[in-house]
Formats: sequence, structure tokens, C-alpha cells
Amino acid sequence: MDTNNNHIPNQIMPPAPGTSTKLNSNDVCTIIQQMNYCYDQNKTVYCELEIQNKKKWKPIESSDFIAFVQTYFKTAYYKVLKQSDIKNLIPILNLLALNNGKQVEVYNRIGRLGDDIFIETQNTNDDIIKITPEEWSITQNSPVIFKRFTHQTSIPTPVTGGSLDDLFSIFSITNPDEQILIGTWLVSSLFTNMPRPHLWFVGEKGSGKTTLALSLKKLIDPVSRGNFMYRNTSEMAQVIDHHAVPFFDNFTKINIEISDLLCAAFTGTDFTKRKQYTNDDDFTFSIKKPIILASISLGNPASDLLDRCIVIEKSKNDRKTIPEEMLMKAFEEKKPRIIGGILDAAVETLRTYRDIEVSDYIRLADFQRIGIAAAQALGFTREQFETALTNNLRTKGILKLQSFPVASLVIKFMENNEFWEGTMIDLQNELMDIADDPHLVNSNPSILSRNLKDCKDILEQANLQVMSGSNGSNGRKYFIRRITTNDSTDYIDYIIED
Repeated sequence: MDTNNNHIPNQIMPPAPGTSTKLNSNDVCTIIQQMNYCYDQNKTVYCELEIQNKKKWKPIESSDFIAFVQTYFKTAYYKVLKQSDIKNLIPILNLLALNNGKQVEVYNRIGRLGDDIFIETQNTNDDIIKITPEEWSITQNSPVIFKRFTHQTSIPTPVTGGSLDDLFSIFSITNPDEQILIGTWLVSSLFTNMPRPHLWFVGEKGSGKTTLALSLKKLIDPVSRGNFMYRNTSEMAQVIDHHAVPFFDNFTKINIEISDLLCAAFTGTDFTKRKQYTNDDDFTFSIKKPIILASISLGNPASDLLDRCIVIEKSKNDRKTIPEEMLMKAFEEKKPRIIGGILDAAVETLRTYRDIEVSDYIRLADFQRIGIAAAQALGFTREQFETALTNNLRTKGILKLQSFPVASLVIKFMENNEFWEGTMIDLQNELMDIADDPHLVNSNPSILSRNLKDCKDILEQANLQVMSGSNGSNGRKYFIRRITTNDSTDYIDYIIED
């Protein structure tokens, strides 16, 4: 069965004869089987319903499907069906759909079909935004299937000819690099067929990072608030699956399992969990999402996660001194124009991004290509975008070193050394001698040892390796040596002076 063609079937249940003929359960089953069914990768079966003259796809286990069938039979055959009557037929309909139906991809808020992008607004008109390389428009009947969740809210009707300048003005985003990176990230988030970087806001309390991050999410996948970071990968995978653009706030540390999951969400992965503990059925979350993060500091992220992120540093000085209520009121008023500006840029990006040639990738190769097209669509130049991306590497390196001051001291200590050998106490003394503030070096040797393990990836970026040796009369010996690698140091080698 071909699963690559995501066009959904176009057949629907034929009109009923409108007679009062008595129907038995077999007749009911036969009529319901004439409806149009398909199923997704989790073998969840959907049925096409016509509600208020609009075609909608609903899971057959949903209340919408049951209500539709009840209304249909009451209107057409004057027969009242109990909910249990319909539920008893669901196993038969499931088997029918899986044997004879078509597998399609079911999308969360944003869908892609060929060169066209579809966005479900979830407003009262059930409007669908359709983006093509020629234009964007509003339609009601979507050729792709969307799944909805109760936490999601509606997108306002966008305005043609809008601009992201309103967004930058409201949130005091005056740095050109930040304007370019935020703008191109917003446009690229609509391209579900390619890896899109995560957007990570770092800043002190009161810098407005959470307000800005949540506002960006509301432009594409509006919800009332963000989510906390879970330690359990199963819970995290479910949250990521349930959002088109997940947003995690108020966390101080990302453990290695969650870091790996966030990395996998960049390129795309399937996460499988049991549907119920009483059977062997599995449920698969297909995760390929651009994620928004907001935290006071980077904490201790693995380098491979940081490589998949755009990091924006915010401070209290970046924020306008106006009440948040007034800030959000201005944002809500300008939101249709801002969304319109994103859509206008997306049209131009769809038209041109395949023609972009990149010979020297900085990082985030897929994003770099589409980012160039998006930047030009937003009125920036290719050179401005590539400069912003390069500068962001520097920002990430500085923030990472700030999270681990001991790494900066070790790098500084080894500037003129190829090899060092000694105990943790010896290393403490060496680092204290060169530290402007000796308190940056923990007085407990075991804690210093753990800190070195935590910043292992930073030191490796600086071509340094820390190894433990055998126990001696004065304690365990450690070795620090300079290593040769083909991987460039990217940002570590030129930020130490900062």
C-alpha cells in the first residue's frame, strides 16, 4: 500500500433514500460501511463526515462520529440508534478500514502536501490557511487530515500585506541578528518536511523571555500557556506530539534522556509506547517538531542539542517598561498583521528555496538553505542571515562557558600546555592561581571532578581531553591533554578572550 501519497479519498456516504423502512442491525452496519474511511500510522481509523456542508475527518471512536451516525439515521430512516449500537460496530469498521482503506498522514495544526502548506486555524468557521508558491488563501475543505487537542486555541484571520516589524516593535527586538533569526525561524517552522531548529531563549528573571516565547508560539500554534519539562521521555514525547510547536518553560536542567529526545525531534523520530497495559498494542508518536525553550541559563545541555538550537539571549534592558497586560493587548491587536507577514514570506520562500545553493554550511544545513530564502523574503540579505547564524554560534559558546566557569579556567590554563598530570587538589591550586575569583573553583576535589565530567563536551570542543588514571599516594591521578581533531572548534577557540 502506498503511504507516501497523502491525498485523502473523496468518496462519502451516499444520500439515504429517506424512507421509514425498518432496519435491522445488519442493515445499519451495511449502510455505515458505505462511508469513507482511512487510517493513520497508529491504525487510528478516521471517517469523513459532512457537518454544516463542510467535510471533516473524525476518528470513528469520537463523539462526533457517533453523533453524526445517530443524526443521519434519525433523519433519513427515522431510526434512533443507541450509542452502544454504534460502538458495537466499531471493531467491524476498524477491520474494514484497515483491509480496504488507505493509510494517510494525520497532521497537528500544520500539514504539507506537495508544494502546498495547510494550517488549521480551528476558528468558528473551520478556516484552513493554504499556502502555495503563488499565494496564500483561506479555504474550508482541506485535502489533509488534522487532529485536534483540547488545549489548542484558534488562529485569528490573517491580514494580507502584514509585517513582522509590528512584532519586533512590540517586544523591543532591535538587534538585527535577532530579527533575522526569529523571523526566519517563524517562516521555517511551517515547513514540516525538513528539520527545523529549536529556538531557545535564555535570560534573567524579568527579561520577558517567557512572554516573547509564548507569543511566538501563539502566532503558529496558540495555546494558553507553555509546558513544564518532564524527566520521563514517554511523557515528553506525548507533549511534543500534541503540539505543532511545543514550548517548555521554567526548567533548570535537561537530563541526557530528554536531551536525546529533543535532538531526535529535530531530525524526526518515532516514539512507541503501550496503548494499554492490558494488551500488546502500541501507539507511536511521530515526532519532528521545532521546539521553543525558555530558561534562565543553558544549564548543562549536551553539545549535540545546542548544535540544533538557535539561542537568543534576553536581558531586562531589552524589555519595554510597560505593563504586560498592555503589551499583550498590543500584540493581540497586531497579531493578524504579523501572521499575514509570516504567510507572505512563506509564499516567497516556497517559490525560491529550492534554487538556493549553499557550498559552505555553517551549521543547521537544512535551516541554512531555507533560512536564506526566508531572510530574503523578509527583506534581509543572504549575507545578513549568514552573519547572524555565525554570530549565534558565538553566543552559544559564551553562554555555555558561563554555565561552566571551570571549563573556561581549564581552557585558559592549557593555552600554553600540551599535557598536564596531577591530582584534583593539584588542579584546584593551578586553577585558583589564574582565576580572578578563586570561588569559581570549588574547594571540594570530588565536586571539581564532577564539574569536569559535566563540561566534558565543552573541553572537547576546545580540543582538550580529561582522563582519570590510577590511585597514587596523594590520590587519584588525572591527565589533561590536547587532542587533534578534524572537527573545527566552531566557537570555543575565539571566545576565551571575552
